Amino acid sequence: MDERLVTFIRAMRGRDVRISLAESIDALRALDISGITDRTVVQAALRSTLVKDATDVPVFDELFPQFFGVDEPPPMQQTGGGLPDDAAEQFQQMLQQLLDDLTELSEEDLQRLIEALMGQGMTRRELRDMLERNDAMPDMSQGMPLSWAMRMAMEGIGMPQANSLLQELLDKLRQMGVDPSQIKSVERDLRENRATIAQQLAEIMQAEQGAGRDDRERERDRDEFLDRPFDQFSFDDVPNFRREVAKLAARLRSQAALRMKRAQHGHPDIRRTVRANLRFQGIPMDLRYRHRDLRPKITVICDVSGSMRAAAAFMLLLVYGLQDQIKRTRPFVYYRTIADVTRDFQELRPEAAIQVIPDRIQGGPYQTSLGSCLTTFLQEHSNTVDRNTTVIFMGDGDDHRGIPRVEDFQALRRRAHKVLWFNPEQPWRWHREDNYMHLISPQCDGVHVVSNLRELSAAIDTLWR
Repeated sequence: MDERLVTFIRAMRGRDVRISLAESIDALRALDISGITDRTVVQAALRSTLVKDATDVPVFDELFPQFFGVDEPPPMQQTGGGLPDDAAEQFQQMLQQLLDDLTELSEEDLQRLIEALMGQGMTRRELRDMLERNDAMPDMSQGMPLSWAMRMAMEGIGMPQANSLLQELLDKLRQMGVDPSQIKSVERDLRENRATIAQQLAEIMQAEQGAGRDDRERERDRDEFLDRPFDQFSFDDVPNFRREVAKLAARLRSQAALRMKRAQHGHPDIRRTVRANLRFQGIPMDLRYRHRDLRPKITVICDVSGSMRAAAAFMLLLVYGLQDQIKRTRPFVYYRTIADVTRDFQELRPEAAIQVIPDRIQGGPYQTSLGSCLTTFLQEHSNTVDRNTTVIFMGDGDDHRGIPRVEDFQALRRRAHKVLWFNPEQPWRWHREDNYMHLISPQCDGVHVVSNLRELSAAIDTLWR
């Protein structure tokens, strides 16, 4: 059951339903409490623990019957029905003795397999459970050929042993003088039942193979998405982008929690410790520690000229997707002029804000003015930067209207905790006639190439280190 639940969760994640490890554990605990005998209760328990968003309910309702649906055994041949009455009775007695012997030997799975071959059949769920109990489920995720997987599965559930034991019973019937044509009829029924079980196993293997193939295809698609240059993105990619942001936020949340824990217990607070220990005549019996909020404050300054607009848009979407990990964010955009667009992100959804912020500034072809915009920022918005603020520039370093003042960068760096520059262009394109990265780079605490989402995520990740 645990393996089936894990496979079900993997299928849900494959349909872009976010399920954390903690929620998976909650689902297992819920089934331990509720039991698995009532399908309706199982469905309610899993839905309450795994589904957080109402939009994911249809996916859950579609997949649940595939993993926990009503599972009926296929029709099987009633083996031995064509034998004469006396031979059939003798055959049933020998078969019962065989099954009793297997019970005494604790061979319940082999006993059940023989019963299935004799016509009682098995559901796919029973077969899957038998495979799991005997550690006979082949790993189909690496593209194992179906014929190999089938051979391993048949051997794992004990099919060769079952065939051998049933053949011994048929040999005894021959020794009793039963008509060979009637024995062949029994053998034909056994072959058909064995083929039916093999078909069920093949369906299980193909499902596992399909799940593995889907996982590999999704991984390839994700790698392609992470490595795709920003200028090839469109707003149709925003849903996928938001999913990647959620994964990054989950990873950063764990890192931030660890840093906060260390911060609370790493540096004693002398003033609070002295005050708390006055009752001990100043002896520090009860140490008090500083409680520090290590979430960064970020000011983002993005170039939204034509060549930079896609990269800047996804930079802002990423930062706002990490709001619970950031203490305060102030976004600015520049072209020929610079503007504070905080209110746009407060009043609109990020995707809508991205589309309207270019209207907040002036600009045209070859009118990027980094130097004058930075001067304006220091004159009008320098109060947004303090010693706890990380300033992130997202731009290619172009200035078509002059040379940026190094003194302005130095002044900003003195006010800020640190200054970082994210450039979506490769270094070989820097330092051309209207590009001033050779002046900018020495004034920054770090310069990162962020031409795609993978590189942008890695650069943002450094803020929490």
